[in-house]
Amino acid sequence: MFSVVERGSLLVPSNPQGNLSNKHLFVILNNPVGPQREIIIVPICTVYQDRKYDDSCTVNAGDHDFVKHVSYVDYRKCRCYTARELEKGVESRLFIDKGIVSIELFDRIIFGVAHSRFTPRFVNKYV
Repeated sequence: MFSVVERGSLLVPSNPQGNLSNKHLFVILNNPVGPQREIIIVPICTVYQDRKYDDSCTVNAGDHDFVKHVSYVDYRKCRCYTARELEKGVESRLFIDKGIVSIELFDRIIFGVAHSRFTPRFVNKYV
């Protein structure tokens, strides 16, 4: 059974208003907080040689079972959800539970939160 916890990972639609079959790996940055049990998730995206990307946190193939290519954490695309929204997403199979990320990867992601110039200000309230 899925549980919303820090270090959790999920496949989530890249564009919730559009194509729901195209999913990205997201990592949960915090345990639920506040009366709404809010959490922040951040996507891991593939690095393409012809595109600029935020190098605050790169993720190598194998750092997570789902990551097959050199990737990066795209802090500018952090999203806020309630724990219940994530639970419902997994229950309905809109989101797919991909397990807990390693402590080493999670520590790098959290370090990048503070060092990326793209991290939205609202994220600091949670992390």
